[in-house]
Amino acid sequence: MTVNPGNRVLDFANERDLTVRGLEAQLDWHNTKGTRIFASYGLTDIDANGTRYNNGYQDSAPQHAFALLVRQHFGEGWQASLNYDYQSGMTWYFDEPIGAYHKLDVRIAKEFKLAGGRAVAELIGTNLAGSVHDYLPTRAWDRSVFLRLTLAY
Repeated sequence: MTVNPGNRVLDFANERDLTVRGLEAQLDWHNTKGTRIFASYGLTDIDANGTRYNNGYQDSAPQHAFALLVRQHFGEGWQASLNYDYQSGMTWYFDEPIGAYHKLDVRIAKEFKLAGGRAVAELIGTNLAGSVHDYLPTRAWDRSVFLRLTLAY
């Protein structure tokens, strides 16, 4: 049993079978010129007909998810990538809905070889398409741009 805000008690006892169907597809392509394209798609369908969970449980997972990563190595330690993610809206069972989101990230990096190690400097922009509510409707990840320095020795 789970007690939600407002003292609503949810009993997830096994009553009848739920049917969860899905499809996942991935494409991973790269060439000798340093280009990589990775795409993935997921489809989820929940069938709760005939159960006591028929009232909204089918919306408790996003139906569609899509991701696309394009990365390019330019030589001399330089690389750049663009990442796009989409997730359709969902509603936790008996909770507030979380809308669909589009997420766009960009990364430009330079690797430096050091005696006995290496360093990487990265300029990263995240959530460039706008704020993302990915788990809770009240929590948002805003746009940000930051510099990350990594030293490995």
